[in-house]
Amino acid sequence: MSAGPCAGLLLAGGAARRMGGEAKAFVSLGGRPMLEQVLERFAPQVAPCWLAVGQGDERFAQYAFTALPDAQAQARGPLAGLLAGLEALQRGEQEWLALCPCDAPFLPRDLVGRLQAEVRPGDQVLVPRRARQLQPTFSLWHRSTREPVAAALATPDGAGLLALMNGLQARSCEWPAEDEPDPFFNVNTPTDLAQAAQWLQRDRQHSVPG
Repeated sequence: MSAGPCAGLLLAGGAARRMGGEAKAFVSLGGRPMLEQVLERFAPQVAPCWLAVGQGDERFAQYAFTALPDAQAQARGPLAGLLAGLEALQRGEQEWLALCPCDAPFLPRDLVGRLQAEVRPGDQVLVPRRARQLQPTFSLWHRSTREPVAAALATPDGAGLLALMNGLQARSCEWPAEDEPDPFFNVNTPTDLAQAAQWLQRDRQHSVPG
């Protein structure tokens, strides 16, 4: 079964606190903002593609994608962005929203299609599992999850994505562990950024005709 056409939401509002506090989306990788590296891989897989952004950041206006401010002014992690995306989803015809973080420069180019192919009747969330680790920020969310996400965000502490999934009809999809670089690699520290740059340079060298 296929989920059909899928909207996409790139989580782009986070700050790289361990890399000087710059917005993660605009951290430079390979001479360009990391956001652009990820959009090249993610945007062709979805329609429309939205950017979940922190409130008040006007730098996203330069991109040809609709920016959705977080559902709450205070930082609440990916939940606030997810709710903004699910609310936008209610205004369209798509049943599913694909979620992706802006700090994953090796995002699989077929991620959304592979998750869509795993959808079964009654599913609300699909999440990849690699090397026994769930990857909740790389996932599919059905439009019916809007109310549970809003309820979680309304609590004082707010559940994380994994805790929220435990109360929904969520399933995991196995992903090969031998892929390198890790397709779900996140850039969180200067060391991660250096590793990503090294992998990116290696991939570019291998893609040059010999």
